[in-house]
Amino acid sequence: YETDPLILNSKSNINARYVTIPIHLQYSFYKKFSIHAGGVLGINFKNSSTGFQREYDIANAKITEEWGKNYDNFKPIKLEVQAGLGWSSYNFYLKYSLTPLFKDNKEIEVLPYSIGFSFGI
Repeated sequence: YETDPLILNSKSNINARYVTIPIHLQYSFYKKFSIHAGGVLGINFKNSSTGFQREYDIANAKITEEWGKNYDNFKPIKLEVQAGLGWSSYNFYLKYSLTPLFKDNKEIEVLPYSIGFSFGI
């Protein structure tokens, strides 16, 4: 979110792709209800970026600035903890990262989390 009135647009798109290995323990009780908890190990195999772009509106000029197309500041390995509740093959889960998303925390320390729903077949 930009607050500078001279900046018209600010865009960026960075992606980190991980292969993940979940290790969970599950306990089933009372008919089809269950709880599960465990960890997830992720290994980064590919990063991509469209770069960062800003457009400025300055008197009698329009300036576009681009940088950062070779962005590679993601951690190579991530560790997460996950816990959830299930009924039959439907599960609700919470996941929280124990490792920061970026190497050396150059930009900002980000510890991703997610809340989700899954089902098995």
